[in-house]
Amino acid sequence: MVNDERIHAALINELAVRRQKLLTSSQRLLPKHSFEEITCSLKGLPDIEAFSLIKALLDAGDNVDPNYWCYTCSSVYDLDDITVEVAEFLFEAGFTDLEGRDPYGYTVVLRSAMRTSMKPEVVFKKIQWLLSKGVSLRRPVETKPLSEWLIPSVNVVSAMLGQMICRLPKDHAHGFIYESIDNLMKDICRQVLGSYYQICHDRCECCCSLQGCTPLVMLLKGWTFDWWGGLAIEEAHELRGQLIDWFLKMLGDELTESETIELTKSAMRYCLFEDLELRHVCCRQKQRAWMNIDLLPPIEAEEAQEIQEEDERSMQRFHNLLPKAELECHQASGSFSEFWSRFYNDNIASSQERGNPEIDIGPIVEIGVKIDKRIQ
Repeated sequence: MVNDERIHAALINELAVRRQKLLTSSQRLLPKHSFEEITCSLKGLPDIEAFSLIKALLDAGDNVDPNYWCYTCSSVYDLDDITVEVAEFLFEAGFTDLEGRDPYGYTVVLRSAMRTSMKPEVVFKKIQWLLSKGVSLRRPVETKPLSEWLIPSVNVVSAMLGQMICRLPKDHAHGFIYESIDNLMKDICRQVLGSYYQICHDRCECCCSLQGCTPLVMLLKGWTFDWWGGLAIEEAHELRGQLIDWFLKMLGDELTESETIELTKSAMRYCLFEDLELRHVCCRQKQRAWMNIDLLPPIEAEEAQEIQEEDERSMQRFHNLLPKAELECHQASGSFSEFWSRFYNDNIASSQERGNPEIDIGPIVEIGVKIDKRIQ
């Protein structure tokens, strides 16, 4: 898009004039019930509604003025090259509905968050601008088939943040350079992980979280989704610990003591679940070519039950270790990463190195299988 404010203003003002004509003509020519059904949630000028208004006019036999035709059935804010400066022009011209949903159930903020292939600063600026205009991330995602799980929009934004943070420059001697995260990203992280959204969760029934996936869990899942490329387990654990340390430090002055404890317990629970290599049955990310991140709903109940039955031994170990981890985490005096490194080495890695002592080899021996004593 040409970077000239005068051209932007002229084009947007002309678009606003055409959309106002479309609204006036639709109100005059369409049956009242058809017009009201399309515009029931209209705020300002037609945006997402423009496509439906044009179609209704054509269906009614009206010879629609070609100037009415819109670029897309999505919002004008969804175009890739809409900068914050252009978005402000659009808003001032009358395109004030920032929370309308396109035919697929997406809002502007969800479309923005899912485009992780774009430069982070572009995405973050747009999301910050939307939040400054009063857009709420508490509203549930209404895209099918996610709608029945009441997944709050903040979870999608958090998963996107996790992916983008994972792509930050790395120093293999010192891990992620988290201090290089600019104030824009920090501001959004503070908002989605802060008090206002900490109570948000979906209806997922997975042991990676206590009562459904929260913004923190989704951010960590988004980060985990991207970090597998070429990283050793030990390095990934170290980087994840640094990330959690950074969050807790950044949010330290903004959360109450009880909120900090809950956030830390949530992070610890997720780490335990992941490091015992349990499989998630909750909502998860999916890679797409045109949109780097999308969410899939939780696994179907029957398949989830099969997974949980197959992971029963590890799940029992998870429940056995969880109280111990919570107690030691509460008593720890250092950073989260230092605590988790000790706990992992003492309770998970050491057990893996010596073999799982809980395995009952009796039934295996009874059917004639010979077990090498060196690995018993």
